[in-house]
Amino acid sequence: MNAALSRKDEPVEYQLISMAGHVQRFGRFLRQKWWIPLLTIILGLAAEWSYNHFRPPSVTAVSRMLVGGKVKIPEGGLYAEEWQNFFGTQVELMQSDKIRRRTLDRLERLKQSHNASPVRLEVSQLRKTTIFFLQATGKDEAYTTAYLNALMDEYLSYRKEVRALSSDDTLASLTSQFLEQEKELKRQQEALLAFQRTNSLTLLREQSSSGNLAKLNSQLADLKMQRALLVDTLQPPSTPSKEEGAASRPLLNPLDGRPKEVLAMLKFRKEQWGKVLRPEHPRMEKLEEDIARTEKLIAVYESGDKEQITFAKQSNDLKIEGIEKAIAETEAGMVAANRLLAEYSLMQQNLERVQNHYDHILHLLQNVGLDKNVDQETIVVMDPATPVAFKGSLVQRALSGIIGLIIGLGVVGLVSTRDDRLTSIDELKLQFPEAVLGQIPNIPSNRKAPGPLNLLEPHDQRHAFAEAYRAIRSSLLFMARTEPRPRVVLVTSAMPGEGKSTVAVNIARSLAFGGSNVLLIDGDLRTGSLHETLGLPCQPGLTQLQGQNVTSTQLTRSTSLSNLQFIPRGPDSVTCGELFVNSRLDRLLKDLSSAFDYILIDSAPVFAASDALSLVPKVDGIIFVLRDSFSRASLTREALNQLYQLQARVLGIVFNRANQSLRSNLKYREDKISKGPAMNREA
Repeated sequence: MNAALSRKDEPVEYQLISMAGHVQRFGRFLRQKWWIPLLTIILGLAAEWSYNHFRPPSVTAVSRMLVGGKVKIPEGGLYAEEWQNFFGTQVELMQSDKIRRRTLDRLERLKQSHNASPVRLEVSQLRKTTIFFLQATGKDEAYTTAYLNALMDEYLSYRKEVRALSSDDTLASLTSQFLEQEKELKRQQEALLAFQRTNSLTLLREQSSSGNLAKLNSQLADLKMQRALLVDTLQPPSTPSKEEGAASRPLLNPLDGRPKEVLAMLKFRKEQWGKVLRPEHPRMEKLEEDIARTEKLIAVYESGDKEQITFAKQSNDLKIEGIEKAIAETEAGMVAANRLLAEYSLMQQNLERVQNHYDHILHLLQNVGLDKNVDQETIVVMDPATPVAFKGSLVQRALSGIIGLIIGLGVVGLVSTRDDRLTSIDELKLQFPEAVLGQIPNIPSNRKAPGPLNLLEPHDQRHAFAEAYRAIRSSLLFMARTEPRPRVVLVTSAMPGEGKSTVAVNIARSLAFGGSNVLLIDGDLRTGSLHETLGLPCQPGLTQLQGQNVTSTQLTRSTSLSNLQFIPRGPDSVTCGELFVNSRLDRLLKDLSSAFDYILIDSAPVFAASDALSLVPKVDGIIFVLRDSFSRASLTREALNQLYQLQARVLGIVFNRANQSLRSNLKYREDKISKGPAMNREA
């Protein structure tokens, strides 16, 4: 159990070991059952041949259709299809009932429907190309070929019809829109001509200009300034009040008032502006004009002619009145001219919009005929229908063989999974935590003189066979010091036929070769045959302990080896199983223990009788025998569990008749040397 726990502590490593064990097990079963994959391969090839040979006669016609480049029609095509779904749509269209019915009608019209039979069509797109591959399968070669050719013709014809129908509907719609736009264009043109006949665009643009209005406003401002000067000149100087004092005197010269102040202000402004503006600047020129006009006015005032000044003021008032009327008329004319120009601009925009729409529809009408007659996705028949003889291809045969191989390997894998027989020492170590005392190689029997396997000899020429028993002997002699060395050892197995008796007698002989005084007891009271193996009589034997008072000296028999003694099973007895719970056997074993170094008891298998379980309390340890490719893991595990329930000390497992190579034998020897002191590990 300690080994099992340590494996659980390392799950990843355990899984890898388990996987490797399964692979090795599968490989061993495949070497043993190699005929299963071979048989399934032959059956697969036979099934493929039978299918091609006995199926109803059929002929296949193949063809290819090419999708050419996409034609670019101006303003976009009026008939177009989604390119990303194009190929899938065309495949479904070719296989549709509509195309099939049209194909059958075409064959009727062409009188090519004789020997008509169902035809199966398969359409696919060749990988990484724009080519359709068509395959028609039927019973008659001529009809199948004609069917495929007619189908391609009807498919192309149907595409043209769909495109023409779509173009006709579009043409009717565009014609209606064209007529409406033509009427609207004429109406807009007539309205524009009527406007031009009643209005002069040159005069309107001249009236809408703000240049005249600016001049009038400038003249009005000058006249108003002159009027203000004239008014200030004609007004007499004001009389000073009493509060101003006697120092105040009336102004004798009217020019001592505002005009000169205005002139001084204008000159001062000229001086200030002259620092930042050039003389030719419009403001400087205007300022010069104002200064000159003011100086002229002052000159008139200085002449002292009041009537002339009054006349100048009246003339100035008349000019102001005339200019104000002219400004009002000019503003009214500008508003009217701008309104008419805006109306004219709106008419032009409407006419241009209608004209553009009209030209666009006319352009579409010119292109719709081209779109109606040109297939944008040019599909042509690349190869006409050609009949091909269909016989099982090499690929089909290879595929049938591969399928058969896979089925065969699956059967072998299923057998290896369901069959839990132990087939290698590695699998044994993986399945059971008990120590492996040794593995006995499978020695083939002599075909010329068949019979039981020869016993181990002192100088045996079967080197691997002899070394295996020497390894088991070393394991028994050098057990761990923590527990007493086992002297009374039980040899048993789970089921009959695993070779426990042969292992027991050869272990006894190996111990005797090493100088130990050994006693071998045949404890298989029902079917034991060790006396025949050793060439000794069966009586007196162990079963006689039940009813007679016999001594150990009477039961013991000498063998060919001086230090190896033997007790046979004795005569058959109905109640032989009761012997192992009798106290006489305990006394016998106690007496014999003092006389022998080792006592080996060959017992019946655990599942054959209860003898082995009854002997557990009487022995120091148990050697459990398994047989390669014979012992089942489930039964072995259950037998060991029954022994453990009785507190048995399992010394280890002997793997009998192992089918091992030189490499596995060397590996076994290395394992034995490295783990020899730990062979008493218990579960």
